[in-house]
Amino acid sequence: MPNTRFELLYAASYRAPRGQDFPPHRHTCWELVFYRKGNIEAPIGDEIFLTRPGLLLCTPPGIVHSERALTAYANDFIALQAPADTPWPRAVSDDAIGTLSYLCRALVAHSRNPEKNAESAMLPFLLAQFDHFLLSRREEAAPRSGEMQVRAAEQLFDELFATSLEMRDVAAQLNIAPSALRAHFACFRGYSPSEGLLRVRLQHALALLRSSDLSLQQVATASGFYSPSHLSRHVKTATGYSPGQWRQSKQL
Repeated sequence: MPNTRFELLYAASYRAPRGQDFPPHRHTCWELVFYRKGNIEAPIGDEIFLTRPGLLLCTPPGIVHSERALTAYANDFIALQAPADTPWPRAVSDDAIGTLSYLCRALVAHSRNPEKNAESAMLPFLLAQFDHFLLSRREEAAPRSGEMQVRAAEQLFDELFATSLEMRDVAAQLNIAPSALRAHFACFRGYSPSEGLLRVRLQHALALLRSSDLSLQQVATASGFYSPSHLSRHVKTATGYSPGQWRQSKQL
């Protein structure tokens, strides 16, 4: 039997409609949340994540976190007793064969009926596999050039999102072909580099709409969108709200 340091406290599935936010809270254990449907703005400590289906967020004990439902969404949430310094990454994408999806479903099934569930005897192995998957993603910090190039591109996105940044310029700075950049993003992130840049721009735009009184034109310019209408279209697609409605919704 695997020598695991972890204990499953509970696991369950959750669904909510758009606008049904989960308020700020914290736990004395780790909380791992796997998003199956929808899009969420998820503040965790000082960071804000925009989720997508297939993303797992790992919140250590004592860290304040919440969920803002940009769309209807569904997730599996898992509470694990584990050392606070366990080096799991904060955000992890599922792999091509759905390993995270399977492990989360198996842990939820066990938690629903721990005595009678057929996989009860497998719980230590499931937890060990879960830990191994998360640590393997953590340890991918510099093993493959493709992953390094994706991370370098993401750093450029963070630095230059407010400019008229083009993917051919990003590829040129990384000394690779645009097609190679697209292939690396498809492999390691599951979406295109253009979508990666859009996510960064949208995250900044939503934060400005929430926290400032800047005009729509000023928010668009500060976030790298071509025009207020360009910004409005993407805000509406991502959240279901117009920028004005999103700004008003912060008071709800």
